[in-house]
Amino acid sequence: MKFHLLTLMLLLSFSSMANEKIINTLKNFIPTIKKEDIKKTPIKNISQILDGSNILYISNDGQFLIQGQMIDLKNGINLTQKTKKSISKNILKDPSVKEGILFKAKNEKYRINVFTDVDCPYCRKLHSGMKEMNNLGISVNYLAFPRAGINSNSYWKEVSIWCAKDKKQAMNTSKQRKPIKSIKCENHPIKKHFQLVKQLGVNGTPSIFLKNGANISGYLPPKKLLKEIERLSN
Repeated sequence: MKFHLLTLMLLLSFSSMANEKIINTLKNFIPTIKKEDIKKTPIKNISQILDGSNILYISNDGQFLIQGQMIDLKNGINLTQKTKKSISKNILKDPSVKEGILFKAKNEKYRINVFTDVDCPYCRKLHSGMKEMNNLGISVNYLAFPRAGINSNSYWKEVSIWCAKDKKQAMNTSKQRKPIKSIKCENHPIKKHFQLVKQLGVNGTPSIFLKNGANISGYLPPKKLLKEIERLSN
């Protein structure tokens, strides 16, 4: 028993030393790095680094930094994507997600969170298939991502939508490229959604997230979208 305890203490000590070395190496590049951001991987002497939504790998001696996908060929698992899904899933537990504008399917099979920009052509194209998506059992929860940034024209349009008395109607009108009444209020979630965008590393719209954290980037027609949702949900 004492032998096992001593072995465990030594392993923890070596792990802590490796983490300290990694932190000292990377602190000039990732100033916010913490011990909790460093995780073991199945590859000996290679650790995983979390930098926001970015996943990097580094040798435990701090010499080599690796950017790319880590794939378990034996089990057919993309370990990088698995980690990314887990991170996204946790980020999307933020209460502001419930402040999205929900177009609910009558017989809901799947619910997707969609970051949308009112001035994005492919976002409008996605919205034009809302009835078909709902009929296929896909509920759409819109989150705001004005790509031009805070205080841009797109930002204030989205503020007007979220501040409208009938948010769904305001969204429908805007997606048809029709003018909507300019409204301001203090309790809209646009800035909160914008922070989620940064945390998730989203850089385009529409950007679709599933319940399990999987991401579909860009537009797909409703039936193809359903197939992709089914594939990524397994």
